[in-house]
Amino acid sequence: MSWQGKSILTGIVVAAALAGLALIGTLGSRASTQAGVAQAQEAKAREAEAKAPEALAARAKQAPPKEAQAKGDALAAQARAAIAAKGKEWVTLDLSKVLLMKAENFEKSTRHPWPAVPRGSQNFAGVPVDIQGATMLWGQRNADAGLAYPEQITGIGCQQKFETLYILHATFYEAAAGQPAFDVVLNYQGGEKQTDTILCGEDSRDWYINNPYEKDLGPSSKRSTLAWTGKGKAGDREQAIRFCLTAIENKQPDRPVATIDLVSSKQQTAGCILAITVGKAGLLKPHLEKPTDTNPPASP
Repeated sequence: MSWQGKSILTGIVVAAALAGLALIGTLGSRASTQAGVAQAQEAKAREAEAKAPEALAARAKQAPPKEAQAKGDALAAQARAAIAAKGKEWVTLDLSKVLLMKAENFEKSTRHPWPAVPRGSQNFAGVPVDIQGATMLWGQRNADAGLAYPEQITGIGCQQKFETLYILHATFYEAAAGQPAFDVVLNYQGGEKQTDTILCGEDSRDWYINNPYEKDLGPSSKRSTLAWTGKGKAGDREQAIRFCLTAIENKQPDRPVATIDLVSSKQQTAGCILAITVGKAGLLKPHLEKPTDTNPPASP
């Protein structure tokens, strides 16, 4: 082979080698880029997982009004379930859709002592509660006065497994001890129910304390306690008021409770419910003496 042929062949070999090196560099660059993308995606996934409960709750709040009933409720339930899955011992339920008086309207009441009632996150007798407002059930004496509250409030979202339901409540008007005030109904997934009756005197008392010198201001049963007392204005006069807490045992704690209903007993008294918390048993620590107003009203 002539020197010219050898030169051409050498050029071809060099060009091929350079092309191979370029290809290897390109593939290496692509692999590096893909690895970087994968790492970024993994980091985002971890961040999203860490923020899952908060993100679900935020999405539930931002859902358009037409979607809130279905999509928003589902997202809120997922958020509460995610929080509970992390080992939280209690979950406060959202009562915002069943309130007859929102907490921000407590201050506007001049006829009754609602401005003195605590609101927002509180802790009574060892139980964390979230007072978003108040909801009331039908009672004969209220109806006679023109206050026709609903006979039942159904479909309060829960979607939780729990050992005990804690309910913050009182009645409008006193009744004989043992007279039923209202029922709390647990609706399990699958259709079964558990019904528990809140009894006057034993579990609940009139929110007006008409005899401040009474020996026992609270309910008498072991599962209930006087949760809070305070003073407000009823018209132009001072009026002492109170609320009670009752711990209701869930007899099937391994089954999810889908929703909760509140049902009037259709007696003289009317049930008034401020908050519901579900969680482990044993949170309630009954007061041994009259509580004081250690939890003043707070912003919702």
